[in-house]
This record gives sequence, structure tokens and C-alpha cells, in this order.
Amino acid sequence: MAYYEALRMIKYKTLRRFAILSGARRVGKTTSMYQMIENLIDEGVNPKNILYVSFDNPIVKLVNIETVLSIYGMLYHETKVPVLKIPAIAFLYLLGSLSHTAKTS
Repeated sequence: MAYYEALRMIKYKTLRRFAILSGARRVGKTTSMYQMIENLIDEGVNPKNILYVSFDNPIVKLVNIETVLSIYGMLYHETKVPVLKIPAIAFLYLLGSLSHTAKTS
């Protein structure tokens, strides 16, 4: 049920929103994200407009969300425009406390 509800929410192109999947370990949150990404690509979404970041990666743990989004914008959209102005879908996999990843530079 969560998969279909989250997929329905992210497909609204005119609404800027977040779909949050939360739950206990090993219930399928990551699998659901991978399936949503595959579904979007199958429906014609340009893969460059889909960002998947796991903040479990040791390198990514060293930076904040704003830095990751800025790098994504420069690499795939050749812009320094804030990523929220780019027609992209971001899947952010956050573990544990958000205190480090959510703070600004």
C-alpha cells in the first residue's frame, strides 16, 4: 500500500511535495524506492531527472543535503540554480538522526 500511495504522490507534476517512507528496519522502504525509480524510468522520465542518494555512504556522510543537491544540479543540469527549481525527483535515504544531514552550511 505504501508503494502505490507514495508513487501516486510523486507523480503529480504540478505539486511540489515530499513523500516520506518510514518504518522499521527491513520492511521494504529501499526496495519500494528502487521500484518507484524503475517505474518512473519505464514511464519515460529522464534518468538524469531522478536523484537517489543514500546518506549511509561514508563519503556522503561528510556533506549536507544542500551540497549534494547542488552537486547534482551542476553535474546533470549544468546549473547552480537551486535543485527545487529543476524538474527532478529526489530519493534521499536517511538513516538515524537527521541532525547532521539537515543542517545548513
